[in-house]
Amino acid sequence: LAEDDTDDDSEDWEQDLSAEGDAFGLITSELSRQTQRELDVPPDRRGVVVKEVVGLSPGVDVLAHGDVIVEVNRHPTPHPSDYRKVLADLKDGQVAWLLVYRPRPEATFLAKVEVEKKPAPKRAADKADKKAARKARP
Repeated sequence: LAEDDTDDDSEDWEQDLSAEGDAFGLITSELSRQTQRELDVPPDRRGVVVKEVVGLSPGVDVLAHGDVIVEVNRHPTPHPSDYRKVLADLKDGQVAWLLVYRPRPEATFLAKVEVEKKPAPKRAADKADKKAARKARP
């Protein structure tokens, strides 16, 4: 099978991002062939599928389960890795335009969404290093 023809049920709808969602407040996954069939997405449509809207970023309220994000700021997002790369380049508070395909009822639209980047969690090693540094002070 070609790369685009993979039909791995185990990855279908598998969570790609944390339960808190991405910088848009979305939980997305790869649009597999099976998911395309289930949602009636035409075979020529490529993007990441919205599993759940969990955030409160301005603009995400127009998105829904089953929507397919085709582009972010005119950058195609045919695979989750492409989507994550585009998100990584966005700044906190930046406005992004999503080209979205909605299979039911069929529609293609632009969604204006604000980026909300979460601070990276502190690593346990960082905390231990700071604690050791405090103890080492005279």
